[in-house]
Amino acid sequence: SIMRRGTNASAFGVSGDAEGEEIMQMDGAMAATAAVHEMFLHERAGVARVFHGAPGCWRETSFKNLLSDNGILVSAKRSKGEVEYVKLESKRGGLIRIESPWQKGTVLDIQLKAGETRRLTSDGNTPPPSSAQR
Repeated sequence: SIMRRGTNASAFGVSGDAEGEEIMQMDGAMAATAAVHEMFLHERAGVARVFHGAPGCWRETSFKNLLSDNGILVSAKRSKGEVEYVKLESKRGGLIRIESPWQKGTVLDIQLKAGETRRLTSDGNTPPPSSAQR
């Protein structure tokens, strides 16, 4: 649960920890990972929001398979500064409440069955539920 020089440090001419060097806990290193996750998929009061913390200057960006609080995998792509799609994939089924990236303030309640994948787009032409969609 901590990060420090390993027992093979002597192979590199180093013995023990360097003077003044601190032992860093793993949860400190994971804070960076958590921050990036929150930039792409932010959840508050039971509502998921995509790209909520990603800077607007990131006009071409995407993420895949970030796990939401309720166990649904979320992927999304932003192209030319606009959200192109949001993909939801449920392994065990459940409800996800997600704010529409196209209509701010509109919360979508989407019920998914186990194994179901749903792709949301700005035109609202969401294909019917299917476990075969990818």
